Amino acid sequence: MDDLRILVQREIQVISPGDSIKEALRLDALAWLAASAPIFRIEKPATLAKHMVSYFVVTDETQFLLVDHRNATLWLSPGGHAEPNEHPGATVVREIKEELGIETSVNDVGSPLFITVTETVGNSTLHTGVLL
Repeated sequence: MDDLRILVQREIQVISPGDSIKEALRLDALAWLAASAPIFRIEKPATLAKHMVSYFVVTDETQFLLVDHRNATLWLSPGGHAEPNEHPGATVVREIKEELGIETSVNDVGSPLFITVTETVGNSTLHTGVLL
């Protein structure tokens, strides 16, 4: 198993799920990472059908930012698909720059706070995102 996969597994292992559903999703993601199958999207929009995605929350004490996601046709927090061999924290840094024009670093991002495994909705090809 490669170092990046192990690092992401360790980060997911310390996430504290809020309920049994979130715990089942966390365990699903850990099992997926433990398998030898690729975890990064190879080709847009959805090759591999299940792949790593990172979203982030921009917040102050009373508000948080949502964006109108064209493909999902939902208001979501900003983020996107991890590039091959890209740590989820690096994905967040890249997406902050691409979507908001803000320079930041992995040190500013911190560790993942939650995980979910979800099938997309909207206008894009259906696929499953493992979202940190």
